[in-house]
Amino acid sequence: MRVKYEIFSIGGSFIGIAEAEGTIYCNTIPLRGEKEAENDLIKNCRSAWPNLTLEKGSVNCGELPVKIYKIFSGENEDTSNIMLANHENIKFQEALEAISLIPRGTFTTYGELARLIATSPRAVGLYASKNPFPLIVPCHRVVRGDMRVGGYGYGEELKALLLIREGIEVDLSRMRVNPNKLIRASDLRRMREVSGHASST
Repeated sequence: MRVKYEIFSIGGSFIGIAEAEGTIYCNTIPLRGEKEAENDLIKNCRSAWPNLTLEKGSVNCGELPVKIYKIFSGENEDTSNIMLANHENIKFQEALEAISLIPRGTFTTYGELARLIATSPRAVGLYASKNPFPLIVPCHRVVRGDMRVGGYGYGEELKALLLIREGIEVDLSRMRVNPNKLIRASDLRRMREVSGHASST
């Protein structure tokens, strides 16, 4: 399948977005350089969608670059109307949908997500690391079970900063999150029922 991608300049940063027929296949966070954004977008797309053919061109994504920039800045943006490509790996898709449930100002752990979709914390970590929709699917809101910030494709320090911007307390000296905003698998399950996502079997 052929997918167009474009690099957008906003607020002194560059955001890459890949799209086909109104469906988003991949994006980046705001990055400092245009080439950095392009390289990162291509890498992320190929990691999640190995069979895609990427072509540089005009992308139909409306105000999405602005929304991504605002989320990066800590603002609350509704992304529920954005059409994201479904992944053929069912568990990967379930993980992305579960991560999408986590509201701004809260976080969960890999273990809680694993309980929700009936897989292992390690598998959830792998799916999060391949998330083709950073910030739209907020994998930065998933931390380790011991409350350590944990890994992030753009670095642990940026992950901590994103959480802080969203109102989460983070001890930067130890890279640990205050658990007072932690949401459990049971909370996410209720959110999923309300949102209409299918339950995991």
